[in-house]
Amino acid sequence: MAVESLRFEGIRGSNSYGDIAIDDVSITSSTCAVKPSAANPAFTSPTPPAGLSTTPAPFVKQSDFDCDFEKDTCTWTQAKDDIFDWNRAQGPTGTSFTGPTNDHTTQSRKGWYMYIETSAPRVVNDTARLVSKTALANQQYCLQFWYHMYGSHVNQLGVYIKVGATLGTPVWKKGTSLGNKWNFAEYQIPTQKSQFNIVFEGVRGPGYKGDIGLDDVKVLSGLCPSTVQIACDFEDSKLCGWTQDKTDSFDWSRNRGSTGSNFTGPAADHTLGTSKGFYMYIETSSRGTGQMARLISPSVGSADAKCMKFYYNMYGSNIGTLNVLMKTGVNNNQTLWSKSKNQGQNWVVGLASLLPNTVPYQVVFEAVTDYGYRGDIAIDDVSVFDGPCEAQVLSTLENFDFKCYCLSFYYHMYGQSMGTLKIRIEGTVGSNYQGDIAIDDIVFTSAIIFEGVAGTSFQGDIALDDVRLSDGACTGSSDYNTKCKFEDHNICGYTQDQSDDFDWTWQAGQTSSSLTGPSSDHSYGTRFGHYMYLESSGQHANATARLDSPEYQNSDGKLSITPKLQ
Repeated sequence: MAVESLRFEGIRGSNSYGDIAIDDVSITSSTCAVKPSAANPAFTSPTPPAGLSTTPAPFVKQSDFDCDFEKDTCTWTQAKDDIFDWNRAQGPTGTSFTGPTNDHTTQSRKGWYMYIETSAPRVVNDTARLVSKTALANQQYCLQFWYHMYGSHVNQLGVYIKVGATLGTPVWKKGTSLGNKWNFAEYQIPTQKSQFNIVFEGVRGPGYKGDIGLDDVKVLSGLCPSTVQIACDFEDSKLCGWTQDKTDSFDWSRNRGSTGSNFTGPAADHTLGTSKGFYMYIETSSRGTGQMARLISPSVGSADAKCMKFYYNMYGSNIGTLNVLMKTGVNNNQTLWSKSKNQGQNWVVGLASLLPNTVPYQVVFEAVTDYGYRGDIAIDDVSVFDGPCEAQVLSTLENFDFKCYCLSFYYHMYGQSMGTLKIRIEGTVGSNYQGDIAIDDIVFTSAIIFEGVAGTSFQGDIALDDVRLSDGACTGSSDYNTKCKFEDHNICGYTQDQSDDFDWTWQAGQTSSSLTGPSSDHSYGTRFGHYMYLESSGQHANATARLDSPEYQNSDGKLSITPKLQ
C-alpha cells in the first residue's frame, strides 16, 4: 500500500485582507458527497446527502409564535421589567468584530434579525428581554431558534419559561463567543400546568463587543422533531440538560485539565484541547469492580434514524467498559454501542445509531469500572446528525481479520535546525509525528529502519528511546512483546546501516551540543538512562543516519502501513 499525504496550499492575495482558515479535517472510506466544480464525476456521488446544502431552507410560519423578523417582531414584544430593548436590524451591527453581518433567514445583508446593542450607555449585566405571546397550559411545545454570539465581550443568552410574574431561572443558556456564525438551538418545553410566556434574555458583558443576535424563532406543537438537544460540549455547567442517574453506583464528574490520577484519563478536553475546556469523566479511585455511573440525556423523540457522534477517552491499565444505551422506559435499555479496555491516550470518535422511535427516549452513557484506579473514562462533544451512522474507516478496520503489529517509540526533536525522523519498512517510508505506527502483515523477513536526516546546523539533534513492537493494533497498552529501552550497549540487536552518511549515537544525559537534544532519557527520566540520538554537529544538511531493527518474521505475505486512527 502506497503511503500518501494531502497538502493544503494557501496562496496570499494582493493585500493583508485575505486570511484563509481550515478546521476539522477528516478522511472517510467513501466517495465525496459534495462535488467541487473541477471534480472528476467518476469519483463523486451524484447528489449531496441531506444536511450538506449551503442554501438556507425557506422559513415557513406554522404558528403565531413563529417569526423571521423580516417585516416586524410578529407576536413578540419588548419586556417592561428589563434595562434595555432588543433591536431589529439588517446587515452588520454598529460595532466591528461583534454581532452578525447578515440575517439567518436570507443569509444576506437585506434580511432582518433581532440583536442586543451592547455599546454605551449599556453596562455589564444589563438585560434585554423579548417576550412571546401567552402559550396554553397542558400542551407540548418545541422551541427552535437561531442565535449569533460573536465578540470578545459576549456574556449570555438565556431562555426562560415565565409563569405569571415569575421569571424563574433559565431553562437554556449559552455564554461566551461562539464565532461569527449562526447557531441552531432546540428546547423541548416541559408540559406546564399554567399558561406561560417564553422569554429570550440577552445579558451585556464587560465591554461593547458583546452583541447577540436572534432569528427564525419557531414554536412547534408536540415533541421536537430532531435530537439536537442531545448535543453538548459540557462547557455549560448545566450539562445541556443531561442528568445523573439516581439509581447507579456513583456519578459522572465535570472536569477540566487532567484527572486526579496519573497514567489515566485525558490531559485536556476535546472541544478546546486546553486545560480551560470541560469534559465529563468517571473517577475510578476507591471504586470496586463492576460499579456503574450513568449520564442521561434530555427526553427526545424522532421517527427517523439519527447518528450520534461523540468523543471518548479510555486511557489506563484498569479501564472497564463504556456503553451507549437507548432508554425508553424505567427498565427498558437497549445497548447501541460498547467499548472496553485501554484505547490509548488520545480522544477517539464514537458513532452510535439512534434507532427510529415513536415514543420519547433518552440516551445514556454508562461507564462500568474494572479493578484499579487507572480506569478513568471520559466523554466530550456529543452531536447528532440525520440518518443512520455510515460505515466509517474506524469500524471497517476493527472488523478486518488480519495479522497486525504496533510499533511504538519515544522521540525527542529539539533545536533550531531540526531535520527529519522517518520510519522505513521494506522500502515504504512514512514520516511519524505521534509515535504510533501500525504495521500490517510484514513481508516474510523484514526490518524496521529508523532514519534520521540532519538539519542545516549543529542545533538539530534527534533522540530515540523505548522502542517496542507488539501484536495487535496500536491501543496505548503497555503489554508489549518486543521492546528496547537502549540501556544495554548491544541496543537489543539494532544495527547501524552501512549505506548511510553517519551513525546514531548511544548516549546518557545531555548531548554534546547546547540548546538541542534531550537532557535525560525517557525510560527513567534521569541523566543515567540511555537513549539513541543523532549528533548533527559536523554533518551537512540532509545527511542521513539509519538504525535497523532485528528481523521480525511473518509468513502472511504482504506489506502495508495502517495509520492509527484518532
